[in-house]
Order: sequence, then structure tokens, then C-alpha cells
Amino acid sequence: MQHIQHRRYCVFDFEATGIRHEVEYITQIGAVIIEEGKVVEHRTFNSYVQSPKPIPEPVERFTGVYNSYLVDAPVLADIYEQFVQFTEGCVLVTHAGYEFDLPLLRMECERNNLKMLSNRCLDTKALFTYLYPDNPNILTTNYLVHHYGIDDSSLKRHDALDDSKLIAKLFLRLLEEFKARNINDFILDKPIQVRRFEIIPMV
Repeated sequence: MQHIQHRRYCVFDFEATGIRHEVEYITQIGAVIIEEGKVVEHRTFNSYVQSPKPIPEPVERFTGVYNSYLVDAPVLADIYEQFVQFTEGCVLVTHAGYEFDLPLLRMECERNNLKMLSNRCLDTKALFTYLYPDNPNILTTNYLVHHYGIDDSSLKRHDALDDSKLIAKLFLRLLEEFKARNINDFILDKPIQVRRFEIIPMV
């Protein structure tokens, strides 16, 4: 991807009934827009999504998204086109999206006979690994927050919209590093290895 400093981005995040994308369902979609190196504060996307599968109690506690929130929420098929329109003309940005968010969305699109997003997508884990190829750590959101010294005290973690705002902060710091190293294009011309997130049992 060329000219990464001058593109329009949509940073998004999903909450779901669990973390195995093959069998889980989206319960919340959050997204923000980045233009000219800044988050557009008045442009956000946030919606709970009614799921055919109840959220397990441990996941409710972990994410803060409760089944009661979904009772009057739209089903994915009714909200998806609005999300697609929100992302129009943007490069997508996620954290661990290559592992979870994109496979989950692809599965949901197959279930609902919806067209999968065709936007190009950058993952903050891949971008960080591109800059630090020898880093042996699992690049959790917490790890990157600590690495960049970002204050996330005003954001509710595991809320899709607030997590999108946090990922946007991380992404902007990554763009700053690319600029400082005079890297204008993100080109993966050889493989990089990124450690997957750990699945921690919830009880």
C-alpha cells in the first residue's frame, strides 16, 4: 500500500458471543474514521447486533455486552449495509483482525448471504511486526498501549466503539513511526511472523 500517511481509514472492532469465529456471532460493531492523520470525532459507527446465539455469561462479564442489550438490536442483515456505507472509500484497520474480525465477518456474510467487504485492511499487529520483526511477544492491545504509553483511562475496554478509538490511537502512533523512519509505503515483499492471540478459557 502506497502513501500510507495520506489515506482515509476506518478503524473498526467487533464484539461477539465468543472468540472462535467458526461458531460465534457478532454482538456489537464499532468504528471510527481517520482523515488527514486525525480521528474525525463526529463520525462514528456503533450498533449492537442481535445474535441467534445467546452470549455466555463469562463472555458477558468479560466484554460488558449483555444479552439484555441485544433484545431490541437489529439483526446483522439489517445493519450491515449501513456499516458498509460507513467504510466506503476507506482502508480498514483492525487489531488482530486477520485472526478474528475478518474471518468472523466473512462467516457472518456467508450465513446471511451478504457480500463481504472488499476494502483493503491493515492489522496493527502486522504493522508493528513490520517495524519490530524480532519482537517475540504476543502483541495484545495492552502490550501496544504500554509500548506507546497511551492513556486509555477514558475508554471502556471491550466496548466495540471505545476499542475502535483505542486502536485508532495505536494506529496513529504506528503511522508516526513509519513517518519517522521515512517509510511511505507498506510493502510486504517477504513473510513476517506474528504470534496469534492466546485463547484463555472463561469460567
